[in-house]
Amino acid sequence: MVVVWWALLAFFVLGWAYYMAAVILMQGSIFGRFRDYVECRALESGVCAFFNAMLGCMMCTATEASLWTIGVASFILGWAYRIPDHAVSMAAGRSVALPSAAEGILSFAAAFALSLAVAGEAWAINLVAARRHEKFERLRAESAERERNLIEMISTLQKGQLEEAEIDLS
Repeated sequence: MVVVWWALLAFFVLGWAYYMAAVILMQGSIFGRFRDYVECRALESGVCAFFNAMLGCMMCTATEASLWTIGVASFILGWAYRIPDHAVSMAAGRSVALPSAAEGILSFAAAFALSLAVAGEAWAINLVAARRHEKFERLRAESAERERNLIEMISTLQKGQLEEAEIDLS
């Protein structure tokens, strides 16, 4: 049971890592020159057009980042260490030798699913963060409106008091 909690914690940390990676790729100053270059060359090159479209979308950026890092690495390691063989053998309770093609397909499917799950978690974190930001902006606008109304009311009261004071002085 402890292993499950560690696996969930690792999955959660990966989601945050890929969310932050996507934010840095899309908005970070360190990749500013790269984004500018890609945007300038987007009409000339298909690769630059692909990167330009990807860097404009949080889900696309997180998905591509997780596919090319988690997906490729887990596919290669899963196939090299025969993880599908071991998983099927453990489930069956006896030693099972899968054909190489089946191992490859199962390794690819697991790697793809893991990559998409991490990208989906990054997207969920983005939704929560965006929702909080929208709520903050709405509260900021409401607060500014209340402040303007209070200042208007205070200035109206001050004008009225000044007019009464002028009348009393005359």
